Amino acid sequence: MKKISLAGCVLIKENKILLLNRIKTGWYELPGGKIEDNETPEQTAVREIKEELCCDVNIIKHLGKKDKYV
Repeated sequence: MKKISLAGCVLIKENKILLLNRIKTGWYELPGGKIEDNETPEQTAVREIKEELCCDVNIIKHLGKKDKYV
């Protein structure tokens, strides 16, 4: 199995958390994606939010790490 490292953001506004609904799976998940070569998890999270939601974010706190095996 190949390991893919992922990064994303928890976006909170007015005590609500933003979740994305993935049409292919029907799952709800946090916005984020695959960490590219020579990119930190923080850079990935900021880039993915910009790509998916067209907004800028500031990283306040690191909450954890997730790897996916495919």
